[in-house]
Amino acid sequence: MYRYKPFLTLLCSTVLLLGSVMAYSQTKVELENINEKLEKVYTTDQLTRRELNEAQKTYGYGSKEFNERLNAMNVQDSINRGIALNILDRFGWLDKPLLSDKASKAFFYTIQHADLETQIKYKHFMGEAFRSGQISNHEYAIFQDRLNVRLGKNQLYWQPDCLRQPWEFLPVPG
Repeated sequence: MYRYKPFLTLLCSTVLLLGSVMAYSQTKVELENINEKLEKVYTTDQLTRRELNEAQKTYGYGSKEFNERLNAMNVQDSINRGIALNILDRFGWLDKPLLSDKASKAFFYTIQHADLETQIKYKHFMGEAFRSGQISNHEYAIFQDRLNVRLGKNQLYWQPDCLRQPWEFLPVPG
C-alpha cells in the first residue's frame, strides 16, 4: 500500500490542478463573452437613440419615420434588458477591470432606459455601482431624478434656476 501512496498523491494533485486550470479558462472565456455581449448592448442602445434623434430632426416628432424608429428602439431595449439584466442577476455589477468601459455602461443604460418596475427592482444595483465608482455622480443623479419624476416626486439634483451642477452635493445612497 505504501508504494502506491506517492502515485495516488500525484494523481490527485494532477486532477485538482487540471480542474483548476479548466475552471479558470472557462471563467476567462465566459467573461470575454459577457464583455462582448454587453458592448453590443451599449452600442445598440446608443445607436437606436441616435437614429430616433435623427428621424425627429429630419421628419419631425410623431412622423411615420419617427414612430418607426421609436418602435425599433423599444424592441431593441427589450432585447438589451434580456441580455444585460440576466448577466446582472447572475454575476452582479462586474467591476471595470473585468469589463471594458463600454460594457460597464451597458448596465447603467439598460436600467436607465427601462420601465419603472425594472428601475425600482434594480435601484439597489445603481446605488452599489455609485458607491463603488462603477457609475459617475452625474449618471447616478440622472437615474435618481428620472426615477423620482416617474414616481411623482421632485427631482433632487437638476434644478434649472440653481447654479450648481446636478452632480454636486450628491448624498451617498444608504
